[in-house]
Amino acid sequence: MVKQESRDAIFGARLFYNGIMISTLGIFLYYDNDLQKSILNFNFPYFLSFLGLYGFCYYLFYISGENPGFVELPQSEGKGHIELAISQTEQDGIESLLQPQSSDSSGEETLQQRRPTQDQNSDKENNNQVLDIAPKKKNKGDSWPPELRYCEECKVTQPYRTKHCDLCERCVHKFDHHCFWVGGCVGELNHRKFWIFLFFQTVLEIWAYLIADSGVDASYLKGAQKVHSGTGRKSPYTSTEYGAFTVLLVILFLAGLFTGILGGFHTFLILTNQTTWEYAKKDKITYLKGYPRGFYPFSKGIWGNIKLIFLHKNRLRNWELPPLDYSRQKKGFNWCENEYWTCC
Repeated sequence: MVKQESRDAIFGARLFYNGIMISTLGIFLYYDNDLQKSILNFNFPYFLSFLGLYGFCYYLFYISGENPGFVELPQSEGKGHIELAISQTEQDGIESLLQPQSSDSSGEETLQQRRPTQDQNSDKENNNQVLDIAPKKKNKGDSWPPELRYCEECKVTQPYRTKHCDLCERCVHKFDHHCFWVGGCVGELNHRKFWIFLFFQTVLEIWAYLIADSGVDASYLKGAQKVHSGTGRKSPYTSTEYGAFTVLLVILFLAGLFTGILGGFHTFLILTNQTTWEYAKKDKITYLKGYPRGFYPFSKGIWGNIKLIFLHKNRLRNWELPPLDYSRQKKGFNWCENEYWTCC
């Protein structure tokens, strides 16, 4: 369940996105520009392509945050709490509570209570097995491979590349980040949707920028004609139409720059099989800090990494770590990230 502060941020982000998208299309349809001309001249390939891309970006915006790959919760949460309570109070003899004693009508102990039978011994062994399920304390040594972490909130053992999201209040497989723009986490199952959204949104913003630029030119020419004829304002730059397109150019430029840089960064992550969380916290994540800079332990090569993202068929993977000795073997020079620089 998403927290209230995250819901408020999502609502604000979607309100902003819808405001920009709707106002941009409204300006394009109301004032003179290339899109309006294509509609009036029945240039179907042009305006249908733009409107199709416009609608596709809307669709991607609302599905990109769905199903990031949440870790399946235990079927019975109460069972996990019981196991934790047993592990914490074992020294106090709480195992005796699992075997209630019986007494006769006079309140005297029976022979069965004084002498444990074979069935009782087996029950005690079963109870000890239950105790072993409880999370154990991690060793502070540099053992390899690192132990899997236990999430106290979800009561599950986290596989490698899994992180608990405080905003979604769930553990996410191959956690990348929580994106308030799309309203949820980006993880193993929706990373491709998020990248596709960034790609097509950037294309839409570039195209919209060109249309807005044509609107600036058209509004300037129209304003100049009115100034020359004496029917308009003193300067063509002061018209409402010119101002609307100028402001829109600035917004589209900043939006395109943001989505373009973010899309490029996620392209780098996909090609190297990393996540934003792993890239930013590489020196603090237990299973990554033993590897040298420029080595990507989960990488399967560029083509292999692309297939893992776009052809995973909604299947979660059990990621395995390569030996540390393998990472120290000399390999080809990594132009993206090495001991001298990093591209991101």
